Amino acid sequence: MNKGVKRVLVSAMALSLIVPAAAPQANAAAKPKLNAKTVTVTVGKTKKVTVKNVKAKKIKKTTWTAAKKNIVKLSAKKKDSVTVKGAKAGKSTVTAKVKVGKKTYTLKTTVNVKKNNKPVQTPNVTPQATPGNTSAVESNKPDETQTPDEPSVPTKEPTPAPSVRVLTPVEVVEVPKKDADTFPTTPPQAVIDEATKVAYAADFENVPLDTKSEDAVTGAGIEGVVLRGHGKDADGGAGTSKDYLQVVDGENLPVNGNKSHVLHCHRESKTWQGPMMDITSKLEEGCTYELKADVYCQNTDLMCSYQEQTVEELSAGYGNFGVNNVETKIPMGKWNTVRYEISVPDDKYYYGLYFESFNGVGNDDIYIDNITLTKIFQVKPDKSIPKLKDVYKDVFPIVGVGAGISSILGKNGSEFIADQFSGYTPGNEMKPDAVLGATPGKIVKPDEEESDNTDFLTIADAKSIGYIVPDDYASFVENHFKSEAGEVAVPRLKFDKVDAIMKACHEKGVKLRGHTLVWHQQTPVFFFQQYYKTTKGEKYNVSRDCMDSRLEFYIKTVLEHILTSPYADCLYGYDVVNEYLHSRNAEKDGKYPSYYGLIYDTYDDDVKDHKVTLFPSYLKDAFTWAHEMLVKHNRTDVKLFYNDYNCYQNPQNIIHLTDYINSDGKVCDGIGMQAHLDITDKFHNPDGFANALELFRVNSPELEIQITELDAGMRSTEANPLTDQDQAAYYDQIMNAILTSKKKGGNITGLILWSLYDGVSWRAQNVPCVFNGLYMPKSSFYAVLNAKKEYWD
Repeated sequence: MNKGVKRVLVSAMALSLIVPAAAPQANAAAKPKLNAKTVTVTVGKTKKVTVKNVKAKKIKKTTWTAAKKNIVKLSAKKKDSVTVKGAKAGKSTVTAKVKVGKKTYTLKTTVNVKKNNKPVQTPNVTPQATPGNTSAVESNKPDETQTPDEPSVPTKEPTPAPSVRVLTPVEVVEVPKKDADTFPTTPPQAVIDEATKVAYAADFENVPLDTKSEDAVTGAGIEGVVLRGHGKDADGGAGTSKDYLQVVDGENLPVNGNKSHVLHCHRESKTWQGPMMDITSKLEEGCTYELKADVYCQNTDLMCSYQEQTVEELSAGYGNFGVNNVETKIPMGKWNTVRYEISVPDDKYYYGLYFESFNGVGNDDIYIDNITLTKIFQVKPDKSIPKLKDVYKDVFPIVGVGAGISSILGKNGSEFIADQFSGYTPGNEMKPDAVLGATPGKIVKPDEEESDNTDFLTIADAKSIGYIVPDDYASFVENHFKSEAGEVAVPRLKFDKVDAIMKACHEKGVKLRGHTLVWHQQTPVFFFQQYYKTTKGEKYNVSRDCMDSRLEFYIKTVLEHILTSPYADCLYGYDVVNEYLHSRNAEKDGKYPSYYGLIYDTYDDDVKDHKVTLFPSYLKDAFTWAHEMLVKHNRTDVKLFYNDYNCYQNPQNIIHLTDYINSDGKVCDGIGMQAHLDITDKFHNPDGFANALELFRVNSPELEIQITELDAGMRSTEANPLTDQDQAAYYDQIMNAILTSKKKGGNITGLILWSLYDGVSWRAQNVPCVFNGLYMPKSSFYAVLNAKKEYWD
């Protein structure tokens, strides 16, 4: 042993004689623990879970969570304790993340929730009553004996767990089908005037070689072709100041196929840059054209796109041409002759067609030649046709249509809507991603100009402009902006399009349906995640309690804005929740994961067909908050709906769901039945549609039923040729089912068609609508029209 080591040992021994040995507890701070590893509680009763081994004043923060929120609910959350309430028989885990000093301890306890003494019906033990089935029976075993740690005499009547009822079965309904030949044919298309058939043509042969232009978006360009963008970043331009258009000799290009004058688009940086045809004044609104052009790019695949601005108040929209809504790639390295069908908007402020890099990859120069736009469909409006809203005014309080904002703001579109319909539902402009935005920005002041990203406000600033922020909002660290150390912030909501829609509806005398407040799709990811950051992974999701706070803020603030609008009188209804029963589908494709499902733990494999719980707390809360706002503003004339598709797929689940939502008082006024149908799909058989209506009529007569998104697609093939009259016969069956149920006492208060006509439908390839242009009725229009006389009068 060397001398240095000896000296250390001697010093240590001497010190031990002077300093008394410390107790084991003093060597290190005691680790916090929960007062029990297992807690047993009865449904409807509470237990307190506490943190021991550390004083409350030394705990900086504790985050309490429950793994299965439908089994256990947490309240009275404190740094050193939480109250656990049994909601449903089962097992859950309560986790406490306790921060003491700089260290965070994760503590867990298992909670066993026992049944109470009152028999409970649950979806797991209750057979679902189906149309034509009179054998539905319920039975429950006696509850388990009360556990020893529960008081022998309860201080109050236990709160029963949610339950479902046995539904009254209905007789199977069969809807007769008429022969298609009994329906009038669609009026013939208008004959195209040969004098105006070719709307645009350019081959550049009469343009001198080396003619050059830097015109962008507007301007004469070269034969009407301009650049998509131009200018320096510093001057507020597109950063494409080196780009230009120039007529060149095709014989000099390194590819065979064109030896004439060719338009060359030189581009250096932007993949979206390209030659654009400004054809605003050349196309007739509502008509369809074929675009034909020769296009070449040596090292970059291309695609054809459009830039349209329907009305001046709206910013430009963009899209791509292709087959079946899939962009068509234009291969590099050769001349390609391309053809596309162009449906011209009914209202047109600016319209341009252009070529750009396929999916934003590559930016080699583009060459284009031999451009023609030829009319292939001529509109033939007939404003003398009957008005659906007048024909059905004594049957349905609302006869509406769903369409995009450009239709209700445009001159031609709004005239048609107001003429034919009494109600309007916007396609996307009132959905959460439109109001919340998609990408988080920064914290701003209320008077700062709104950015393209989602701005955030401090709570004080948000409240100063009328936002409704719950009292517990600031208590959740997840609501700090960008990090735990950030400032508590709330998203600044975007109401410009909502305001424009409300103003237009008010001025045109059309009633507005709000669509929608809560949807697992088309809601930005950051709304569900910590610190309002768009991140991947379930671990970044906020807690259930924090999500409650965010959702309450969103619902109440949106409705506060709408109900205090000077145009609020136009509002007649709101789809509070959309498609919850199909939220499990989002888990399958992964494109729109149900963050609501993950946060609220709503998946339940025991629920037939839909595989989600019929007792989702956040749905009930959403309707409760929405109803509170209607009461606050004395607008209970506005009806609140649960809206879903395929309502004939186990409609019993919809009834049980709405029962639960209204279990503490009626806050949901009705069911919205989307009806995107297909005339050859066996699943869309009119009998199933009629049976669902009957089940609602018999078992939920107090709820309004509105057909919210009706269209009926078809696709004719060589093996199964179909005509407009076949489609009319199907529409007749659907109207028969609706009117027959209504005549029997069904509380059906709305009939809403989806899309103005086939060309602007999101299902255009299936031609699902009753019009093929503004004021251009199809056979199916007359089927819907005449159904009133046959099945109602």
